[in-house]
Amino acid sequence: MGNEGTLRALIVEDEPIFRMDLSMRLKGFGFQQIDETAYAEDAIATIEPCAYDLVLMDVRLKGKLSGLDAAQQIASSCTTTPIMIMSAYQLNVPNIRTKVPTLVGFAPKPISDRVLRECVDEAVRSARERDAAH
Repeated sequence: MGNEGTLRALIVEDEPIFRMDLSMRLKGFGFQQIDETAYAEDAIATIEPCAYDLVLMDVRLKGKLSGLDAAQQIASSCTTTPIMIMSAYQLNVPNIRTKVPTLVGFAPKPISDRVLRECVDEAVRSARERDAAH
């Protein structure tokens, strides 16, 4: 968890309405700081120093990189940051798991509260374990 137990999330989604919806839902699940971007490149630049407890990453984004590219880079530099992949398209999830070892879930759009809650619960559990280890 971030400073003083603050839960932090990064939403990487190119649709503003969907970003706003996810942000409101995450706040309802207890996240206090939520950053947003529509670009994979911004997500990669923002992620250091690995201060997020959950990254929600859309596959198709604005910019040159895909969400999968960004997720791979984030997972390699922030080895304990949980990432949830979101997409309106069918994906090869087992293949993604090999490239993104911190993947906590795949959510087909639109994301149900149950799926989002499961990913949030896993992220919070990981954050508590990470904090206890330090």
